Amino acid sequence: MIKYFSLIFFLNSIFYLKIKAQDDLPFALECLNFSFLYTENGRVILKFEASEILRDKEENITLPQGGKITYYNENGTVKFIATAKTAKSNNDLSVWDFGGGVSVHADQVNLYTETLCWNKKNETIETEDPITIIHNENKMTGLGLFSKQDLSYYKIKKPIAHLSLKEEVEIKKQLK
Repeated sequence: MIKYFSLIFFLNSIFYLKIKAQDDLPFALECLNFSFLYTENGRVILKFEASEILRDKEENITLPQGGKITYYNENGTVKFIATAKTAKSNNDLSVWDFGGGVSVHADQVNLYTETLCWNKKNETIETEDPITIIHNENKMTGLGLFSKQDLSYYKIKKPIAHLSLKEEVEIKKQLK
């Protein structure tokens, strides 16, 4: 038998909180149209924005319909912003797996891939999938990536191409 309990909170926006409980299913917390700030020692570390956030019995967090995660440094400035079609974290929020149309934006570097693992404790991101990095006027593609989370250092495991964005526009014009 499923029991439902609903609350509506009025903060910056209205969100719907539904708690499902069933004897043979793990406890779950589901929040719809949600923006959540995660703090450590009184300072904001992460901001989650998603149409749906789930938290299971082991306190793992899942964004099944994707969303946006903003990570802040100790001064409160944005280190990076990640968006994806799905995201899942372990219970202490130290490791995140992103999937589907992943993009990471940090300073003047933009990374695009299909899957990505972010290790908050080690401050690294990694993928084995094809990647595209746009940094200033340069575009790099390859297979696999290991990087600092703020993209200040990155290593493409199997580089494929490196073009300036101006060269890419010229090549596309020539192919027409």
